[in-house]
Amino acid sequence: MEAYLKLTGDRYLQETLGELVSCVLSSGQDCEVDPLKVASVAVLRKQQDNLRAAVELAWSRISKSHQNFPV
Repeated sequence: MEAYLKLTGDRYLQETLGELVSCVLSSGQDCEVDPLKVASVAVLRKQQDNLRAAVELAWSRISKSHQNFPV
């Protein structure tokens, strides 16, 4: 059962989020939001916006993928 869940869950995640994750990683956009690791407030806000956009896109793809969710 566990092997089946890993197989079907992996397929679902790859189909739903794989392209998005690859795009975010290859885009070079910084999504660091720890204020201690960011140079300025302006940079922090930009990076928060980057992260927010990526998360909103991920949730959108997840919500639109309900018909592909493994039974």
